[in-house]
Amino acid sequence: MLKQTALPVLLSGVFVILAPLAFAEYLDINDLKTACSNDNGEACMQAGNYFDDLGDYKQAVEYYEKGCFLDSGVSCSNLGAHYGKGLGVEQDAKQANLYYGKGCLLEDGHACSNLGHNYADGRGTKQDFLKANKYLDIACAKDVGVACNKLGYHYYAGLGVSKNFEKALEYIGKGCDLDTGTACNNMGIFYEQGEVVPADQLKSCQYFEKACGLDEPKACSSAGFCYYKGKGGATDLNKALKFFEAACNAGEQSSCQNLDILRNSNRK
Repeated sequence: MLKQTALPVLLSGVFVILAPLAFAEYLDINDLKTACSNDNGEACMQAGNYFDDLGDYKQAVEYYEKGCFLDSGVSCSNLGAHYGKGLGVEQDAKQANLYYGKGCLLEDGHACSNLGHNYADGRGTKQDFLKANKYLDIACAKDVGVACNKLGYHYYAGLGVSKNFEKALEYIGKGCDLDTGTACNNMGIFYEQGEVVPADQLKSCQYFEKACGLDEPKACSSAGFCYYKGKGGATDLNKALKFFEAACNAGEQSSCQNLDILRNSNRK
């Protein structure tokens, strides 16, 4: 018999590393270098993206530093991420937060999100949910989905704010609309457990399936059970196999066991 893990636990979100790369739409690297040397902050940022894509983090940091000095918010955000992860520089969470702070002031949503996550997690600073929520709210308003999910989780759990399921649903729902896999998984949990909204197994499974497509492994496992048990629809063992396989390939060991059980039963 297939084994399902304990009821899913709401996920608070992940830490964003870099703002999206976008250098491909610009001039070639030599033109970017020239423009950066002429104090074009956007060109410095794009040159940093170029070297990030090559894995040359030291060069990327050099260009992000100049871009940030020239008030490129994305440069500051990505520079903070390099300090946060120790990419091309010595890891330094406090320094990362300084750059995230400047990037956020320059209206880069990813910088605000990263700073909010760090305040929430006590990374490079004292844990402060009030400040975390302030920056997460700014980032969510700029359509950074992971920030919406994190802020929604804080409303769900009452971290720095009073518990408010309506707000939790609003922010996590927006995160899912912005294609954040963790947020879609959380929406699936909401509809599965019926705590925040009335239980609806069909909607729950639809959210789990969407989250799986957005590379959320736990959601793939949950989607597999939807099709195995026929939650909200007909049983479909072939689809169950597909989702358990996706979860297993992403490291969900219980799904690997369930995959073996289903495959063996199909051979009988």
